[in-house]
Amino acid sequence: MNDCLRVQKNTTETINATFLDTAGVLKTGLTVAVRIQRAGDGKYLKNDGSWTASPSTEYTAAELDATNRPGEYAFDFAIPDTLDIYSIRFDGGTGAANRYQFGKLKAVNDAEGDIHIAKAVLANRQEQSISTGIVTVMDDDDVTPLLTITPDVDDEENPTKNILSMS
Repeated sequence: MNDCLRVQKNTTETINATFLDTAGVLKTGLTVAVRIQRAGDGKYLKNDGSWTASPSTEYTAAELDATNRPGEYAFDFAIPDTLDIYSIRFDGGTGAANRYQFGKLKAVNDAEGDIHIAKAVLANRQEQSISTGIVTVMDDDDVTPLLTITPDVDDEENPTKNILSMS
């Protein structure tokens, strides 16, 4: 598992872990427990989707395919709509030489989309309506509108004073 992986909040991520026996052979037939802890408040995810102070309830990772992907187990984690860091612990039990595996997910906003918009505002063609003050930022193709910025019309004498209030 990755040390810390940035993921989009409010999505589902499949998290994998691979287990070995003491001889280094991929281990099948395990019951792999998954525990998820939220960094912001230290609480643990329960099977019903709520969060609790004690790690009493764990999920179970599914074995993917004992023949074609032996020793590999997966868990689908529904990333909450919260910007936080989630610590994940896979426990392969006493049958696995590498019993515990750890990883972290950092839930973020759509970083790629945000970066694309920021670059477009700085570099792409923009059109502004003289009568309304509305600014349209074009996408990379120079034709498709990517973003519309509407001025704040609360100040009728200076309608473009707060032009960066987005609609």
